[in-house]
Amino acid sequence: MRNGRKIGLIFILLFSIVIPLSTTFAASEEYTYESNWAITVDFIKTQPVATLQVEVWKYQKDSLTLLDYMSSSYKLTCQVPSSVTIKNSTATFTGGEGIECALPSVKNIVSNMTNGDYQPPDTCSCKTGAIVQSKMTLTPNKSNVYWQNPIASMESIAFNAFIPADSGLRTRLQMTVDGQTAVSTLFAGQSYYQLYEGSFDELNPYLVPLYTYFNLFATDSDILSASPSIMNGPLFISNVEKVLHIGYDPKTGSGLHGRMKSLFVDPGCFGNGGY
Repeated sequence: MRNGRKIGLIFILLFSIVIPLSTTFAASEEYTYESNWAITVDFIKTQPVATLQVEVWKYQKDSLTLLDYMSSSYKLTCQVPSSVTIKNSTATFTGGEGIECALPSVKNIVSNMTNGDYQPPDTCSCKTGAIVQSKMTLTPNKSNVYWQNPIASMESIAFNAFIPADSGLRTRLQMTVDGQTAVSTLFAGQSYYQLYEGSFDELNPYLVPLYTYFNLFATDSDILSASPSIMNGPLFISNVEKVLHIGYDPKTGSGLHGRMKSLFVDPGCFGNGGY
């Protein structure tokens, strides 16, 4: 589900590993399940169009022969506050409240897709890492206060593009997963739209997870180093997220200053795993 995943592809090529992304296993006596989920948000004319996609694979346990594949997509209901305007397929945020998209229970969705054979617990260890991408541009900060600029926020994941006071577009990307935070080097944001990306990649997914994550950030084709660059886990992701906040962080009350065309969130794991 990680379309156009620049950082992930670079990392995979560096370590010569070709694997499916953001999946976990759940074991039974004769077969095992693998599942993943991700959220895509586009702004079409004057409306947000948010989609949750859930995929499930069923394998023979011993041989890992594929027995079945299931995929379901769910259109999410999103509330747009008066502080956000959407026009010409672009959402404009002015530092106030952001867009809220209600999430159905992915845990229950997977259970229904597998006829009750697989119902994961409320949290899982993050075996493949997480990624957030957004095509956007920021408003220059000419004020005397720091701007957090939250891009996306859920219970387990937050992605920000913070700008210090009176710093124009000099920006650092910041990503937090399960309370662990990495920050990019300072870069000069642009007035045109760029793809901002944050990624925590597990160094050895699907083999024997090391729960060590390689952290990277990017703007379009420019790779930004992260501090810390390596993070030890495991990190845990909630399987019962209820709301995706776009352009707002309810924990801090901070809002985004900028314009957004799209958003992609992949939490990197689901379920209790089989190893």
